[in-house]
Amino acid sequence: GYKLRKGDFVCIPFPKPEKPKEIIPTNEELMGKKAVSAPQKLIRMGVILPFKGGSADNDKMIEFYRGVLMAVEEIKKSGTSVDVFAYDSGKSAGDIKAVVNSHPITNLDFIIGPLYPEQIAPLSKFCQQHHIKLVVPFSSLGDNVYENPYYYAINPPKSYQFAETSRLTTELFGKDNVIFLEGTENDKDAAAFIDATRKRLQQNGSKANRLKLNDDEIKWMEAMTQYKDNVIIPNSSGIKLLNQLFPKLKEFTKKNPEYRIKLVGYPEWQTYASNHLENFYQFNTYAYSSFFRNPLNGNADEFENAYQKAFHTPTLVSWPRFGMLGFDTAIYFLKGISTYGEAFDQHLSQIVTTSYQHRFDFQRISNWSGFINREVEFIHYSPSHSIELIRLKK
Repeated sequence: GYKLRKGDFVCIPFPKPEKPKEIIPTNEELMGKKAVSAPQKLIRMGVILPFKGGSADNDKMIEFYRGVLMAVEEIKKSGTSVDVFAYDSGKSAGDIKAVVNSHPITNLDFIIGPLYPEQIAPLSKFCQQHHIKLVVPFSSLGDNVYENPYYYAINPPKSYQFAETSRLTTELFGKDNVIFLEGTENDKDAAAFIDATRKRLQQNGSKANRLKLNDDEIKWMEAMTQYKDNVIIPNSSGIKLLNQLFPKLKEFTKKNPEYRIKLVGYPEWQTYASNHLENFYQFNTYAYSSFFRNPLNGNADEFENAYQKAFHTPTLVSWPRFGMLGFDTAIYFLKGISTYGEAFDQHLSQIVTTSYQHRFDFQRISNWSGFINREVEFIHYSPSHSIELIRLKK
């Protein structure tokens, strides 16, 4: 064999130097090919969801798909063509395997779906084999995101959401008097959020007080302070606790108007706004969520009017709104691929779209994993009767 001798020249091919990037593997490292940022004027998109059957799930998926089609119409205005390949997913892992094996979809740019968690693994495997981006909008249960670099989880695993939310809570309220309020219900998600927040406050040298909903007025006075905002975080996301808490808060503040109170809670609270909006305003309420449709913002009506005009039916009253989720998801990927082509992954934070409900902050969670949407925001119901979104500083 040939031996290297002193003085020999060795040619090692290398790409032209680029500006330093974040320490995230490039497409070249992941896929073995150089990704060049260049506009892509034809995009091939798959949508694999349960459309047939007439169930409530089917109705939601049809609305979601219509939102996707509205995004396709939007991106076409910029001169980009989109080929849409839509297939009924059925319900089982076998059903989804039959779809991918019997249709010509190995060269799609991305696929949106599935709905059911048991279908994620076979579809993820197919997309990884064929280097197709897989966008999973619904389930947060897919472990495949940890091993498939083409996987995008729009609904993040709860552990990530609690970590990001506790960070935002500490950022906003770390210098206030935080009070964890115990009701009578057991709520695992709320307990996990409170535990993550308590630990983060401790790391920052802050200590939270504890209070039971049914404690007497003396205990409430002991937990509160007149010198800081009192931030109450209940240990349940349920409406039952709020129904008990608001009369108690009203009575307390009537007797003790010098105490400033803020309330911090959960994504589900969006669905109680129709009953409790005035209470939310009065007690300066913050509800964390990864999405929000603002009823006071005209663009929500704009979307719903356009949907009604296009499909001759109103959007379903649901949480989230599935048409908006379909639009927001599709327009983000269509705009990104249209602008950056194969270098899409390297420009995720630069993709700017009009979003009606969902915003995205995709980050790779390990060197060889897919992407998790780490977007979290507080919906702030202000005493001035306005609603604003407060996002985590990146």
